[in-house]
Amino acid sequence: MTDYPGNTVEDVPKAYASVLLAEISRASRRIRGDLPNLADVAGKWLLANSRLDENGVVGWGVPVAWDAYGDGSVNPVNTSYAISTGIVVDALLTWMEASATAPAGEIRAVTEQALAAYADPMVRTASGLIPYSLRPSDRAYDTFNSAAYIAGQMQRFASYASSPEIADLLKSAADATMASLIAHHQESPGGAWFWKYSLQENVANDLAHASYIVEGIQTYVREGGALNKEIATSAVSQHLEEFGGNDGTLRGWPTFQDNIDAPARLYDVGMALVLGCNSGPHEKLEEQAKKTAPLHRTDQGFSRYPVGVDDPDLIVKEYETYLWRGMVACAPRLPWSEWKP
Repeated sequence: MTDYPGNTVEDVPKAYASVLLAEISRASRRIRGDLPNLADVAGKWLLANSRLDENGVVGWGVPVAWDAYGDGSVNPVNTSYAISTGIVVDALLTWMEASATAPAGEIRAVTEQALAAYADPMVRTASGLIPYSLRPSDRAYDTFNSAAYIAGQMQRFASYASSPEIADLLKSAADATMASLIAHHQESPGGAWFWKYSLQENVANDLAHASYIVEGIQTYVREGGALNKEIATSAVSQHLEEFGGNDGTLRGWPTFQDNIDAPARLYDVGMALVLGCNSGPHEKLEEQAKKTAPLHRTDQGFSRYPVGVDDPDLIVKEYETYLWRGMVACAPRLPWSEWKP
């Protein structure tokens, strides 16, 4: 079931990517060997469904018609989006790098086509960011989280590009996006770097979308981006510590965004576990996420919001895949027996 209007049952590319990332990690660390590994199934589905956009664009989106900004411009089902494409590329490249049996040639070809479309200088936003989608209506918004994540993957893929020209195109787009992120970063009362959802909106990112920015910047820096020295990486990561509530659980928005007092969704919890355990040291974030996740537990699975907050308690399978990835990242320090529904 999806977390979109109607809550229909659909295949969500980001969920397949999350499963792929989790299963690669689980196999490499020999975690829960009693469970079947779904990496190949998830990876092959993503490759087979890379052209669902009605215009034939190689990339990935969401299986519903969606008006991301509420401006009346509804995008068709499976429109390619930068965040979905970036997460899928991350998963496919990780699969290729981890498995000798992964179809490396196909992964490189599909990934290059998907990234090159977003790297085109003609589609950048007014502030120089990689766009939220390739639709003209969405390019009117300067959206930081999706641009940061896919920029990191462009920098990563540049070493695999089929030509120096493509590599330069990808690195140029990544650099332009990072330059915009540097220019438009905000500083929290605690000195952390953070970003609004977009230049057009006056609200900070929730935890999941803030995590996308952190992951994107970390990847860009790790892969040798040209603007590395201009990014205060410790201040970027420090922002993740600003989502803790007074009771030691996670908030959906940072504490300084005091006009929004919403609990963390399971989506947020899963991302917090991934970053808390994979990108440390984030011991505080890890502990907050571990304390929060059991609050979502129901007899049927894990609900979108903590039990009792949402009525009815909605089980979003996509969000459960984020939780699964986070649980794998945090093993063996995770009390598995307390989490099983």
